[in-house]
Amino acid sequence: MSETQTLAAIRATGALISDGHFVYTSGAHGDTYFNKDAVFMHTELTARLCEQIARHFVHQAVDIVIGPVAGGVIMGQWVANHLSKLQDRDVLAIYADKAKGSTDQAPRFIVKRGYDKAIAHKRVLIVDDVLNMGTSIRAMRDLVAQHDGKLVGAGCLINRYSHDAHSLQIPELYSLIKLKLHIYDAKACSLCKKGVPINTDYGKAKAATS
Repeated sequence: MSETQTLAAIRATGALISDGHFVYTSGAHGDTYFNKDAVFMHTELTARLCEQIARHFVHQAVDIVIGPVAGGVIMGQWVANHLSKLQDRDVLAIYADKAKGSTDQAPRFIVKRGYDKAIAHKRVLIVDDVLNMGTSIRAMRDLVAQHDGKLVGAGCLINRYSHDAHSLQIPELYSLIKLKLHIYDAKACSLCKKGVPINTDYGKAKAATS
C-alpha cells in the first residue's frame, strides 16, 4: 500500500481522532490522537501493515524482532512472522518489559524469560506503533546494545515528530506514515488558551481520570 492508502485504511478503523484536545504520554498537548488499539483489533489490517515493515527490512538478514510492551508485542509477532516467510528461515519475536522506575518521559526497558541470551550477537530490528518523542526507540536501542545485539534499524506505523535515523542515532528508520501534527508544550498550549476542553476518553488524561 502507498502511504495515502495506508493512512486511509487506518482512518477507516476510527483510530485517528482529529479536532480535539488531547494530552499525550509525553505530557505535550495536541489536536489529534492516534488510538493504536483501534487498529490492532483488525488482525488482517495489522498483518498487512507489519508486512510492509518486514518487506522494507528483508535484505537486512534480521534474526530477532523486538518491541516494547504493549503495541510493540503485537507488531513484533507479525513482523517476525512475515520476515520468516520472506527470508525462508525462522525469525524470532521477543518483547521488552518496562523496568522498575521507568517513566513516560524517561522510559527504561528490560528483557526477561531468557530473551537476553537470544539477542546476543544477533541482528535485531526494533518495532513500535507510534514514534512520538523518540524516547522509547532510544531506550530500546540502548537495551539491544546492552545485550550485545547488532541493531539494524527500527520500524513504526506512525512518525509524529519527523524523526529520522540520525536524530535517534540508529542505523535506519522506516515509518509507514509521517504525520505533521500540531503539538504544544503543556505550559504554552494554544488549545488551553482557547478554552478547548481536554478529551478524557483517550491519552494521558484518561489514565489520570480512571
